[in-house]
Amino acid sequence: MVQAPPAAPTGQVYISYAPNDRHYAAELASALKAVGLRPWTVDKDIFPGDNWGAELGRALETSAALVAIVSPATIQSPAVNLDLSFTLMGSRYFERVIAIVLDGAGDEVIPWPLAKWTIRTTTSAWSRTCIEIANRLREQLPAPRSNE
Repeated sequence: MVQAPPAAPTGQVYISYAPNDRHYAAELASALKAVGLRPWTVDKDIFPGDNWGAELGRALETSAALVAIVSPATIQSPAVNLDLSFTLMGSRYFERVIAIVLDGAGDEVIPWPLAKWTIRTTTSAWSRTCIEIANRLREQLPAPRSNE
């Protein structure tokens, strides 16, 4: 049996999403904060003048888990595809990757390696799904270090 590597002790959760899904990412980020985790999103954590590639790489390297919001917009988002490629190439996120598939997104937008960790939801149940995911990750991840 393959053992999962220990999660990074940051309590940071990388949220991957297409630009059209930023409102879903913001609500998920709020739910993660409410349980003491640190969400990382492009909209809140990259600033004008930052080296996007370096910041994305650093965030992916230091996050303890990744949540991908999968919608019809995902298939057209190079950023989400890059995030998932990075995630699936290594073992650092082993069993700490969650793909949330929104209604309207068919199986063709779910990368096959993520099928095991897929949660299907509807936009009307989004708030409840965010809370469930935040609680699940809070149980799985180490507490953030106090100086972060």
